[in-house]
Order: sequence, then C-alpha cells, then structure tokens
Amino acid sequence: MKTKLWGVISLLLGLSSPVWAKMAVGELRCEYAINPVGIDTLKPRLSWTLTDDRRGQVQSAYEIRVASSPEEIRQNTASLWETGKVISDQNTHIIYNGTTLHSGVRCYWQVRVWDKEGKVSPWSAPAQWQVALLQASDWKAKWIGLQDSGKSTVVSTNPPPLPKDCPRLRKSFVLEKPVRRATASVCGLGFYELYLNGKKAGDRVLAPANTTYSQRLLFDTLDVTDLIKQGNNAAGLWLAAGYSDDYSKWGWKWELPKQAILQLDVVFQDGTTTTIVTDATWQAGTSPLTFASLYHGEIYDAGLETPGWATAGFTGKDWQPVRVFDNPSAKLIPNTMPPVRVVQRIKPIGMSEPKPGVYVFDMGQSFAGWVHIQAKGKRGNRIVLHHSELIGPDGMIDPWTNRDAKAVDTFILGDESIETYEPRFTYHGFRYVEVTGYPGRPTLDDIIGCVVHSDVQPAGTFTTSDDIINRIHSNCVWSMRGNLMSIPTDCCMRDERTPCQMDSQAYEDAALCNFWMNRYYAKWLGDIQGGRGNPDWNGDMVALPWRLYQCYGDTRILEENYENMRAFIEALHAKTPGHIYTEGFGDWCAPNDGSWDGYHRNVTEVNTTLYAAITRITSETAAILNRSDDASRYAGWADDITKAFNDKCLNTKTATYGNGTQTAAIMPLALNLTPRGVQFIVFDRLISTIHNQNKDHLDTGIFATRYLMDVLCDFGQPDLGLTLLKQPTYPSFGNQIAQGATTLWEQWSFKGGMNSHNHAMFAGVDSSFYTRLAGITALKPGFTQINIRPVIPKTMSFAKATRDTVKGRVTVEWEKKNGKTEIDVTIPVNTTAKVYIPANNADEVTESGSLAKKAKAVEFFGIDCNNVVFSIGSGNYHFSVTTR
Repeated sequence: MKTKLWGVISLLLGLSSPVWAKMAVGELRCEYAINPVGIDTLKPRLSWTLTDDRRGQVQSAYEIRVASSPEEIRQNTASLWETGKVISDQNTHIIYNGTTLHSGVRCYWQVRVWDKEGKVSPWSAPAQWQVALLQASDWKAKWIGLQDSGKSTVVSTNPPPLPKDCPRLRKSFVLEKPVRRATASVCGLGFYELYLNGKKAGDRVLAPANTTYSQRLLFDTLDVTDLIKQGNNAAGLWLAAGYSDDYSKWGWKWELPKQAILQLDVVFQDGTTTTIVTDATWQAGTSPLTFASLYHGEIYDAGLETPGWATAGFTGKDWQPVRVFDNPSAKLIPNTMPPVRVVQRIKPIGMSEPKPGVYVFDMGQSFAGWVHIQAKGKRGNRIVLHHSELIGPDGMIDPWTNRDAKAVDTFILGDESIETYEPRFTYHGFRYVEVTGYPGRPTLDDIIGCVVHSDVQPAGTFTTSDDIINRIHSNCVWSMRGNLMSIPTDCCMRDERTPCQMDSQAYEDAALCNFWMNRYYAKWLGDIQGGRGNPDWNGDMVALPWRLYQCYGDTRILEENYENMRAFIEALHAKTPGHIYTEGFGDWCAPNDGSWDGYHRNVTEVNTTLYAAITRITSETAAILNRSDDASRYAGWADDITKAFNDKCLNTKTATYGNGTQTAAIMPLALNLTPRGVQFIVFDRLISTIHNQNKDHLDTGIFATRYLMDVLCDFGQPDLGLTLLKQPTYPSFGNQIAQGATTLWEQWSFKGGMNSHNHAMFAGVDSSFYTRLAGITALKPGFTQINIRPVIPKTMSFAKATRDTVKGRVTVEWEKKNGKTEIDVTIPVNTTAKVYIPANNADEVTESGSLAKKAKAVEFFGIDCNNVVFSIGSGNYHFSVTTR
C-alpha cells in the first residue's frame, strides 16, 4: 500500500515539476533569417539550433506551434499550425504546412524538442515572421515622382545626362485610432530613404538593391510601428539617381526618371486596418542634397535644409504636386537579401598636412563607404572631401585607382553652429581622405569612417601563429566586405563596381566560410539567371546553387535553379561538340605584363575544367531531384569532357597540361579531371615548375589561386603553399602586405595597366584556411556529418577556426607544444563527425587524458593516409598525440 501511495505521489510531483531535458532550442530562423519582415513565400522553411553540454546528443523529436498573435503564444495555443510531436532528428528546412497564409500576415512561432533519452526541452523563446506583398493585386499605391523628371521625351542617339538632384516627396495623414502594427512596403529608384514623422525608417542605405531593372524591381518591407501614432502623421521619401546613366555600361542601370512607391499598411489595436499610399495627393520639393552620383560623390548644402519636411506640421514653400507614373514593365518583388548598412565605424589613425590647408586622414584600412565629418564655421564655408586608396610620396592622395570616378563629397556649412554631414546616396572605396576648406584645423575626432556593405552576418573566424597568414586572411575578409554591396562587385573605388559573375565565382567558397550568405546569394542567383556565356563567367549559375546546397543542405535552392542550370549546360554542349572550350577570360590576372592579352591565362584549361565540373554538378543535382534521365545524360557528358580534355591537353611524356604553367596543372588536379594513375606524377611536375621555373613564387590568376592551397595541402605540401602566399617579393600576397596592403589587389603588381587595391576576386584562397589548415568540411550537405581533417604545416605552431553552420558552431583548434600536437574540437548537437589525428596507431592518441578509442562518444573508425580516424558525436573533445 505504501509503495503504491508513493508511486502516486511521485507521479503527481512529476506532473507538477517536469524533468526538463538539458537540451535547449535557440536561433529560430525562418527563411534563414531571425524574425524576418517581408519573406517572399507562403511556405517558409523553419530551422533552429540546439545546445547541450552532454556528448553525443541528438534530437529525437520536435514540436512546432505557429500562432497568429503573441497572445496565443502566451496562452499556449496556436491557430495556424500545431505539428504535435514529430519523431525526427530534422532541425533545418522544415516547411510550414499549416493554415494557408496570405500577403502581409505576421506569424509567431515556438519549438520544443526531445533529446535522445526522450526528455523534452522547454519551449523556445517566441520568434516571428511576416509575409511581404506577394501579388500585384496587393498594391494600392502608385508610382510618383517630379512633374519635370528631366527625362526628354525626344528620342536621341545622344541624350542629355539625367539630373543628379535629390528631390523629396511628402504627405501628411491622420490615423484615428491607436496603432497595433504598421508595415511599409517601399521602393524608390534609383535610391531612396523613407521618413516617418521626421525620422528615417530603418537603417538600410543605398536602397533599393541593384538588380536587372528591366526584368524585376526589388521593394523593401519595413516594420515602422514605432514611427507612427494615433493623430497627425507625415511620410517623406528622399530620392536620388542611384545606378543611373553615369553607371558603367557593364552594370544594371536605372535610366528612367526618379520615382517611388510606398504602401503603408496599418493595423489598429481594435483589428481594423487602413492603408496610406503614394498617389496624386503627395507633394514634391527640392532638398539640400543638390547632387548625388554613385561614382562622383555628393554636394550637400546645409543652408538649403528645410527642417521638419517629413513632419505633419510642415508647410513648405514652392512644393508642387507630384506626377503619377504608369507602372514599370518589370515585376515588383520583395527584397529578402540582407540590406546594405553602415556596419562599422572606425577612427582614423593619423592626419597630416602636406600643404597648407590640405589635411590627409589615414583611416588605417581600405574599405567601402564614406566618412562622417563635423565642423563649425561660417555659412557657405565649403568643405571638400576627396577619397583615394593610395597616397603619393608627397603626402597628397593619389587617386590613380579611382580612374574616372571623382569620389568627391562637398559639405557646405549652413550656419555657425557645430554641423555634421555624412553621405547617403554615394559610396567610395578608399583608405585616405583629403580634406580642404575646413574651418580651422581638424582633429582625429572630426572624421569617422563609415564601413558600408550588405549586412551579411559573420559566420566564421580564423587565426594562426603566423602573422602574415593572419594578415592575408584579414585582407581577404575586408576585400569581400568591400565588394558585397547589393551585388557582388568587381571593385569599390573606380568607375565600375559592376555585377561580376567571374569574380564572385572565384571567391564564393571563401564567402560561405566567413559569412551567412544564403539570402544574399539567393538574390544574386535571381539577378543572373539566363546567362549563356562562358563557364568562367556564367558558370556561376550552376556552381553557386550547388555550393549553397552543400553548405546549408537546402534542396529548394536546387529546385529553384535547376532548369536554368540544365539550360546552360545544354547550351554549352551545343556550342562545343568537341568538348574543348576555348573562349573566356581564363585564369584572370595571373602575373602579367599589364596588357589586355596578358590578363588572360590558360583560357582553354580553365574553361574546359570548369565546364566539366559544372556539368558534373548538374548531373548530381538532377539525381537529387529524382531526374534520373538527366542525371545519366549529364554524367556521360562530364565523362566525355574529361576524356577529351586529357586527350588534348595532357602530355603524358612530360606530365604537363597545356603550356605547363601552375594554372594548367592546378585546375585539373583540383577539379578531379586528372586520371588517378598520373595524379602524383602531374603533381610532382607542378612542384618542379614551382621550384625551378617560378623560383618558389606563385604564378596563378583568380581560379588557380583559389585552388592552390587545396592542391598543395591535399598532396602533402602545405608548407610550400604557405611560402608561395607569404613571399615578400613579387608576386605574392606577402609582397602586397609588405607594401602596406590592407585589402587584396586586382593585380599582383602595385600599379600598371588596370589595377585596383580592393578586389575580392583573389579571396578564394581564404577557403583553404578553413577547409585545409583548420580542416573543417561538410561530409554531408548542411553539415549533418562533418569532416575534421586539419593539415598541420611544420612552419606553423597553431591554428584555430570556427564555422557557424545551420546545425550550430563547429570549432577546431590545434597547437603544437611540448612535443605534443593537441587538437580541440567542438561539434554541434544533432551532428556527427570524422576526426583525423596525425598518428599511425590509435593507441598513440588520447582524448581528455585517456585513451581516445575508449572515450565517451568516441569510436575508432580506421587508419587513412597516416591519420587515425575517429567517429564522434556532438560535444567538446581534446585530442593529443606526440608531434611527428
């Protein structure tokens, strides 16, 4: 009787005080974003990460609930979707399958999970998402702009330049009730800023995102609840030319009048709604920003400012009715990429006065963006800021790399108070700022550098015992940051800044190691669809979806891009009956003589190996999507290309490809075109070429540099790879650093021919730092299984890297000390890993002080190429072995 009574008591206690799992749920993401406003699908993908300090933990089940309000969540109810307990270890890309959603709806959701022992976690903190306007019929607003747009209606072969003024549009309105939620859907072309009641809405800059304007226009979705109120309100739009007629012919231009569209959807506390839209009732006026050009800078006259122009009480003079435009032919779609923002502010490290009244600020770092300046002087005092990457021997700026971009911002003071200015509709690539016309002598506190790029969140870190390698890594990251605007640009300082598929293709692996790139690259793939050029350019349409799938494990990106991938391969095949592709840029910007022809290297070898690789990718994509006929056909084509390439380009007597350059050997070795029986012979010949012909210097362009360290590490020569990268003499990254580089250059030389000092196309090598020196790769797409195989050079004493994956953070740190090589590994919950330890026998390896093969959640897997391989579950591990 007592036993039964105690059992009942225990049961009751258990019900009132559940034993929670140690597993916790965090980082809830919808469409890869945390609490996104403006997703572009009614079937979003939901993901989360898990934490648990125990080893070998996995999720055995999950439960999701989606509600229409925060109140429902607090009451533990969910009217939109309740999955119940789902037996599954899946914690990424779970497709919403609840009540049908609609444009503008906001959803609130939570997750709880069960660990492998069947214990349930607490519910996660609530998260939310909101759907954008998805249908043309959702729009009630009109496109509006100036009555006199400056665009001539007369057809001309030499039209006058479009005006570069920056008009403002405004409207006052009244809201009769307390506001629960307000959402702005807005686009302004070329650039816009939205203001509500005198405050800028959001912190994005250089909006909207650049795209193929003839095909699609991207609008932004903003939560502006905090900016409006019951009673009198006002909305304002500030416009600029953006990517206008003075933008490069190689870029996507907006060459129509400046115009904007805004729809402000308001939900009141009582559940009723209203909508404020752009229409003929708006007014237009001038602004103190009298000139703004992407390349040439801005002119801002503070004396022309009209305070309160976007507030309800404003009664400005000379404001005119707006013009209502017809809808553009391009489709208006939601922008879901991370917005361009001021992501960092940096102080200058020095100031000089090379001439009287000429002040040159050194920001200490090349970057893309602008400067914030403060000054106090007289009305009309004209301060001119000239930007450049370089400085001359006389201490003056050297704008040589700007080419025809003037890169000049002008600030005209309005009164005698302390005034501030920073640009909003232009940007520059620079390290140095020349200031003239400053009233008095400026100090280092009067200038702040504003670093501007797409706000892709950091996803990786890397550091080593080698200062030069750390500098190379930093230069790679800064160059990617400087060119990840709303499009991946070629450079950020001269009169280009164009959407460059070749450059992007060469460093996308590195970008994926360093940043959360899913939403950014999904937008980019939408931009570039339909290209039918060469593999070294349009091959990005095939390679990038595959890279995203491998990194994030998401098949939707393959589904969305497969038809374009397939069509491109079909077009290449029709064009190349002999399978040898002889056109393109090749290994662009290998060491050269500065001529246009000199920039091209091994065009056939590069394009044919890329052609084979992307054809193989298309075959594997087809297999994943259950298109077996396509998979078989493209696999056969890839084999045919590989055979044709080796038959034509491989000299078996000399073990060289083509003309015997480093590039000619690296590309087929890296992309697995070299026959197995001759791989090591070809590699040995590559080493001979490096030593004897190139005198231990690299001789590669953007593609072979991307794969240089991969090949040298995979074939056992990591120290030679480090030597090539670090050489203090030309050509090398080390040589650039010796000359003060803080970003990567377009050419290996300082000047000569075409050159910028902030080009990301050589940043692909940074991928090898993560995948080879730290050894972190995905064994299965999305890092559900992880490979930890660090390559440990003799000339390096430690390296550490982290990678934030969709499953959680992976960390690898190895160090050689006191005769031991110690390797610390962290594997996220719900994953497993293979770990390679440099030893010949499992009995040589310890984990946390005990024999590794007997440690918890560690299983001896085998021996592979002088490494002992262990299979491990999630958790933290400390391996140790005697250093070879």
